[in-house]
Amino acid sequence: MTRSTTERLLKWLQDAYTMEQEAETMLKAMAGRLEHYPELRGRIEAHVAETRQQSERLETCIRGLDGSIPVARGMLADAMAAMHAAGNSMMSDEVAKGLGISYAFEHMEIASYRALVVAAREAGREDVAAVCADPAGRGSDGRLAAAAPGVGDPRLPRARDHRRRHRQALTPPPSPPRQVPRRVSPMFIHNKRLMYTVRVARPDPDLATLMLEQFGGPQGELAAAMRYFTQALGDNDPGRKDMLYDIATEELSHLEIIGSIVAMLNSGPKAVLSEGMEEAMEMRSLTQNSTSHTQQILYGGGPALVNSSGVPWTAAYVDTIGEPMADLRSNIAAEARAKIVYERLINVTDDPGIKDALTFLMTREIAHQKSFEKALYAIQDNFPAGKLPGDPRFTDAYFDMSQGPGDAQGPWNSGPQWEVVSDRGQQAAVDGGDGEATVKLSASQKAAMKALVERTASRPDVDPVTGADLGAGPGAGTTTPVEK
Repeated sequence: MTRSTTERLLKWLQDAYTMEQEAETMLKAMAGRLEHYPELRGRIEAHVAETRQQSERLETCIRGLDGSIPVARGMLADAMAAMHAAGNSMMSDEVAKGLGISYAFEHMEIASYRALVVAAREAGREDVAAVCADPAGRGSDGRLAAAAPGVGDPRLPRARDHRRRHRQALTPPPSPPRQVPRRVSPMFIHNKRLMYTVRVARPDPDLATLMLEQFGGPQGELAAAMRYFTQALGDNDPGRKDMLYDIATEELSHLEIIGSIVAMLNSGPKAVLSEGMEEAMEMRSLTQNSTSHTQQILYGGGPALVNSSGVPWTAAYVDTIGEPMADLRSNIAAEARAKIVYERLINVTDDPGIKDALTFLMTREIAHQKSFEKALYAIQDNFPAGKLPGDPRFTDAYFDMSQGPGDAQGPWNSGPQWEVVSDRGQQAAVDGGDGEATVKLSASQKAAMKALVERTASRPDVDPVTGADLGAGPGAGTTTPVEK
């Protein structure tokens, strides 16, 4: 036995000791993350105890060679830590992660102990070879003495034992069958690609302010998304519910497009203002009568939930009433109004990329109107909205209330469908009553009302002097004379 052979064996034993120490740390951490797998966690903890026993046997071998017990990480420990980190970064499932890490570690450990068996025999230390060939401490079965002539020998029981031990420890206990939900994907999934490509030729904070009308305004995309989303939640018809969810989600995609346009249009001035450059001093004069400088200061050039005048978005824009025949008509009108706003925005810019994106958004308003029209008329009796019928005395009456030059007739107020009421006398008390407003009061209420009327009664026989009379001057008109 040469000194170099012994030194090499000692160095490798120290590395193996460090490897077992790292393995114990890794397995403890793994067990701590398996609180939902109690049986699996128990197997891992038993494996920790085995690993600790192997460390003790290696320590005995190291001391037998007059070596010191390592306290620093060795080469094998560094390699194992790298595998552990890689496993943590690549997988999220704890059981799968444990299998991956243990698989890599197991093969490194097999190779290490095979090399140690050969090195121990070259150094004449059969006691050390036995420890390395049977690290589980189960005792040799008589084949170990002749089983490790070389590092690559596949007959080493160490490989078989450790593979079996890892697989048993990392096999989760069977769980009872459970009902798998039909849909397991999350409710909302965001795709970082916009629904439509946005290409902005140059920054323009004034135009960005106008674009906010469709971001946080009453006809904007957020109002539309919330309108249709709340309608979908309350609608009991599967077809309408599905349509409303689809369009509500698309409106959120449109909101992202408009927001991206606003952000791009503000990107230059935002950077100038943020960095305190001299150009920021000229921003207010450059924006003339626009409120874009206010948007830069208050919101940093980002797409704020306000309209083009800076009025904050409000849930009052959502006019859902919970009656499909009314809500669908409101939706048709909302899409029509939004289309008009987009038309006007297209007309105020000469940026071809913005015109292209706005044309897409405007066109989608048309498509949504068609969907809502179809959904409305898919309801067989969709007019009037609601359940209660109208009073037949008034459903066909047209009251010609505004009379004079400019009177006109059309299908909206003439023809066999209408009964036109132009007589002024017939336009009052149309129910046949006296046209007065009355209420029945109790005796105590009548007494209180009488007292209130008497206390607040006006005096038509008195012409009191007022402040206007006392301070009257040129231009005051006729007032009560007051001696001054």
